[in-house]
Order: sequence, then structure tokens, then C-alpha cells
Amino acid sequence: ASGPTSFCQGGSVTLTANSGSSYLWSTGATSQSIQVSNNETFTVTVTNNGIASVSPASTVTVWSLPTASITASGSTSLCTGQSVTLTASSGSSYLWSPGNQTTQSITVSTTGTYSVRVTNSQGCSKTSTGTVVTVSPCSTCDMPTGLVTVGVFSNSANIKWNNPGTGQTGFQVQLRNMTTGYQYLTGTVPATTISIGVGANSSTTYRWWVRSWCGSTTSAFAGYLTFTTPAARVTSLNPLDEDFFEPLYLDADEVQQSSTPLDFSSPDKIQLYPNPAINETTVMLWSDNEEKMELSLIDFNGRVIFNEQFNPVNGINLRSINTETFRRGVYIVRITGKGKTDIKQLVLQ
Repeated sequence: ASGPTSFCQGGSVTLTANSGSSYLWSTGATSQSIQVSNNETFTVTVTNNGIASVSPASTVTVWSLPTASITASGSTSLCTGQSVTLTASSGSSYLWSPGNQTTQSITVSTTGTYSVRVTNSQGCSKTSTGTVVTVSPCSTCDMPTGLVTVGVFSNSANIKWNNPGTGQTGFQVQLRNMTTGYQYLTGTVPATTISIGVGANSSTTYRWWVRSWCGSTTSAFAGYLTFTTPAARVTSLNPLDEDFFEPLYLDADEVQQSSTPLDFSSPDKIQLYPNPAINETTVMLWSDNEEKMELSLIDFNGRVIFNEQFNPVNGINLRSINTETFRRGVYIVRITGKGKTDIKQLVLQ
């Protein structure tokens, strides 16, 4: 053999038989030497003065090249000051270009075309295709201004801010329960929305922030404001009494009683409990007929993530929604029927 009989894919070796008058290789070749580049065992029959002899077997082993690819942790189109992590496919050693770094992952924040040479345990190497990273100045994405809490109730609060008008495409609110420390982010609401309601527990202090989205860029969270919800009044509900309907949770000045059932247009027609919810919420509503209704759960991007139709009974109806697999945030519960629609806000914690 002209060299090692074990080599990486893409290499080759020349096998040469002893001198003779004729040759017959196991491949069918009849020359004294053959060049091979694949996994195989080779023999050659050499004839000299009419006498044939078979050589010992020679085995050639070809090692596969490693996979060489790059995975980015996020967008490779960056604003000045941002960075992205590039990670090479698995191997025994790495050599990045440019930079000559030798770790599996690198963090880059400058414009360039990045590639990596990956070597496996047999010493075989392969270079990835280049990943282009572009870094450029981005337009300013300013924080929202004028934060204000405009209404606080025992189970919710209304919050508001101003759009600074520097390319905002949406806003996102962060709310923290200062008693439990639990914190969640709402979904992104459109830039035309500058006020939302958030669910809350009674007798609890909350802190909230809001930030801008400008395409794929975000501002820092603006300021923070704090509000404390008042104590809730817990009232009873007798489903056998059809002369009145009371919500489960109402502030003292919000309790309403009536000698007639609430009609579909009543603003208190739908009640949710618990709200905020974790794994499940129950929708409680009054109906004075058995016409088909539709119950939907909608996220703040307008997507319907739960929907069912049902025929209500006269009186109180209870419908459960399993929220265990839904992302935490603020949603809208919508009831449609009798040509009308009623909505309530639901918070998932």
C-alpha cells in the first residue's frame, strides 16, 4: 500500500501487487496497481511463469466525515449592541473562522460570515457553510410614557400608557404579585392599544411595567406603578332561586339584585371564577331560553384557542374551560347568542 489503509472520506490509497506476468484483482482489475477509496477487502492473483498465487487480503477502512453545521440562537440580523450565539454541530474539536475560537459555541456581535471546522474522534474534518451575521444601527424603540392605573377593583385593574410614536408595533405588560412574587407577561397587544384590564386577587398589591415592541426589537420596561386591590365581598349563589342572580365576587358598591332574571345584554351576565385562574375557570351565565350559544376563549393576538357550542338551560349555566395547557397571560372570554355578544377578561397565572 502507498499509505495508510484507514483514512477519512475523500482520501484514497494505491495497492500494488508483487511483480508477475499477469494480475487479477478481486475488483476485476488486471493492472499491477489499483487506487481505492471505499470500504472493502481486496485480494490479487499474480501469475508468474504459469504459476498463480493469491495474495493475503488487504482491508481498506474509510471513516465518515462529521456533520458540520451552525445553529443560531436567534435572528442573525442584529441592531448595534445586540449579539447572537452560534453553535456548531457535535464533534471532538472546533475551529471557527474568523477568530480562530475553539469552543463549540461562540457569541458574535459584529458583521461577518462565520464558519466552523468540525473534527471527529477519527481526526476527520469538515467545514460548515458560512452563516452571515449583519449588525446595523436600528431606529429608536422608545419606552411607553404616561403610565397610569385608571381603575382598581377587587379582582381587576385597568392600566394605561402613551404611545411614544417611534415605530411601535405593539406593547407588552409585565405584572408582579408583590405578595407571592409571581410575575407574568401578557401577550403583545397592537400599537393601537394603550389600555388593558388585568386580573388580580383581592387585598393584594401589584406592580406593573410596560415595554414597546418595534418589529423584532423591544425597548426596556418603562417605570413601574403599584396598585392595591380592595377586599372582595363574597356572596352566595342559590341556583334553585330563579328570582335573582348575584355574581360570586363583587365589590360592596357593585352588588345588584333584581326581581327578574338578567337578560342577555346585561353587563353582568357572564361571571368567571376563579379569575385569575391557573388550571381551570368556570364560566357562569344566566339564560332565559334554550337557543344555541357559542363560548370562545381568545388571546390578545385575536386567535381563538378554545371554542364550543352548547344549548343552555333556562336559568344558571356553568361551563368549564381547562386552561392548563394555555400560555399564561390575558385572554377574552366571549359568549355569543340571541344575536348578541358579551365578553369578559380572563387572566391565566
